[in-house]
Amino acid sequence: MEANTAQILNIREDKDDDNDRAQLPSNTEQITEAKAIEIAQKQIKGTLVEIELDSDDDRFEYEIESRTAKGKAEFTIEASTGDVLEFELDND
Repeated sequence: MEANTAQILNIREDKDDDNDRAQLPSNTEQITEAKAIEIAQKQIKGTLVEIELDSDDDRFEYEIESRTAKGKAEFTIEASTGDVLEFELDND
């Protein structure tokens, strides 16, 4: 995502053999990719490099990587609540 215009430049889908979206129970609410990106952008402005929906510990999480002025930022956001579970900033 471009920091000034919020334009999404690239989205990489989870390419493994399982379809994580198909595994969601029908009654499970989850935030959208756009909402997950918005949550990450509130933490630190940057350009979206990658977003992926993955299953971990019986819950679904968005894993987001952004390039910022301070380095690479990585987020893990819980898909059903929008809670930021992990945030890491690697200074380049």
